[in-house]
Amino acid sequence: MVNMQTARAFSLTQAITKTLNQDPLVPDPSSPLCRLPELSRSLPPDFSPLVSGYAETTLDLNNYVVPNKGSSFFFDVQDDSWSSSGICEGDKLLVDRSLHAENGQMVIAILHSEYVLMRLYSSHGMLVLKSEHPDVDTVICKKADDPQIWGVVSAVVRKFPL
Repeated sequence: MVNMQTARAFSLTQAITKTLNQDPLVPDPSSPLCRLPELSRSLPPDFSPLVSGYAETTLDLNNYVVPNKGSSFFFDVQDDSWSSSGICEGDKLLVDRSLHAENGQMVIAILHSEYVLMRLYSSHGMLVLKSEHPDVDTVICKKADDPQIWGVVSAVVRKFPL
């Protein structure tokens, strides 16, 4: 959660550091490729775990999830304030700095020297940053006061416990 809750109740720094890891993690460009079989057709409900006969192509997770390696970073999500958008504690947000932020996209912005997760809107020549959490104030920015849009959230990576 980017739980900035109301600035009157908590400082911006306290709220934001609960939600995102403050240091973006850089994907390792030297990591080996991970190609897994991709199944493009429906399997019968009683299919054998041996699906090799069904695999038609492979999916390279590095290219699928991180297409712009030189401009992509991960942030750890440290609470559940964005769970209504499918972002949960323990997830990793992939943020691409090369993408242009579009209306309605989730972005990482820098407000008061802190990384914040917000949804970006443009309205009447102003930028509006909204959180999905009801306790977080909307930030309205005039062009002269624009926050720095650090990058666009392009994927959420979740690892399930085994």
